[in-house]
Amino acid sequence: MPRSSPFRLLVCSLAVLATGTVASPSYAEPADDSTAVDLSVKADIVQQAPGITGQQKITVTNQQGTTTGKTLLTYVTPPYTNIDRDVPLPSGCVMRYQNLDPTVPEVVVCELPAGLGEKERTELSIPIDVTPRARITGMVRGVVDAVPAEGSSDTDVNLNDNWMPAYLSLTRPTPQTPDGNKTGLYLSVPMATLAEDGTAEVTSTYGNVGPAAQAGATQVTLVTPFAVNIDRDKPLPEGCAVALQEPFIGTPEIVVCTFPALAVKEQRTFTVPVRAASGGHAAGLLFGPALIACASPEDADPDQTDNVSSFAVLAPNRTD
Repeated sequence: MPRSSPFRLLVCSLAVLATGTVASPSYAEPADDSTAVDLSVKADIVQQAPGITGQQKITVTNQQGTTTGKTLLTYVTPPYTNIDRDVPLPSGCVMRYQNLDPTVPEVVVCELPAGLGEKERTELSIPIDVTPRARITGMVRGVVDAVPAEGSSDTDVNLNDNWMPAYLSLTRPTPQTPDGNKTGLYLSVPMATLAEDGTAEVTSTYGNVGPAAQAGATQVTLVTPFAVNIDRDKPLPEGCAVALQEPFIGTPEIVVCTFPALAVKEQRTFTVPVRAASGGHAAGLLFGPALIACASPEDADPDQTDNVSSFAVLAPNRTD
């Protein structure tokens, strides 16, 4: 099986993002016009090599009204990236989920104060550490979103611009591949569509092109898209567990799956049930990071370009 080039991955990533922005907007009607706000979020692209720390700048803008309650900003690290523990988080920010395994994302949540007026913006920078586990060049992505915090009376009238990918452009020098069985893992997550009842099943395909069979297990990590949760009315696949359980619309959930070793040219599938989160409706293409990795230090994948994918869900705009 041919391996994807970093350039092709970048083109596909940007094409996916473009697709997500052309959906018809979905609007909420607040009971009181005084509580109507329209938050949007932007993450600057970070460009750096593995083994280097940096900052990802986030901007939250309010396009309408004035926030009367707090805003919750959520940041999910890109693949192979941790939060930099040597630099303090911005005021109001805490670690919501910590995991020093850089193939599993970390999550930071920040409470922004009330009083963000129309056309006003607030900026903050999240300190990140791009670990040597990253051995590719090109774009990988986390995700960031901003919504009225739990308990706020504010109603966001358009949730489609409340989230975006948090892009990281990985550059050289690239760390050498460690010793071990040389495997060739890949992960493909075709887009699923939310049904009228708000549910969907996302089926992922993963495998090993070789040249060697795995000595140890395979780990797959999935992050639910903005406004999407795991469907708890249905079971997860065997080997999968929810690492971060958070039903609030603005905070993603994380599923980590550990599967048996793959033989050369072996391919498998598994299905994760999801549903639209309560508390609002976002339409269009929604996606979070997805990543496959060797779970054992006995194995090594020399080419990570097809290890990185997206956990994607299409939310049709069925609102009146």
